[in-house]
Amino acid sequence: MLLASATAQARELRVCSDPNNLPFSNEREEGFENRIVDLLAKDLGATVSYTWWAQRRSFLRNTLLARACDLVAGLPSAAEMVKVTPPYYRSSYVFVTRPDRPEITSRT
Repeated sequence: MLLASATAQARELRVCSDPNNLPFSNEREEGFENRIVDLLAKDLGATVSYTWWAQRRSFLRNTLLARACDLVAGLPSAAEMVKVTPPYYRSSYVFVTRPDRPEITSRT
């Protein structure tokens, strides 16, 4: 009876993540999204298992939507195919070009 009770309480948090996308995530679990997942799993009393897949075209279809995992730690806040949390991280991009190249402008 004790064994059945312990098994019923065991939890696994299945995460889909990019294996080579630092500073966000990597297979060595050195990214800040890996750390966030660890904290979440600790709060849930769960262990983490990863499904590694490069975040490219068809990432969601081949991972989360294929039920290979329970969550993806980092997606754009405007992702339409899934339910997302409020953003916890924002960044910007900078383009540097030579003076003899076309001007790059921004749309806001």
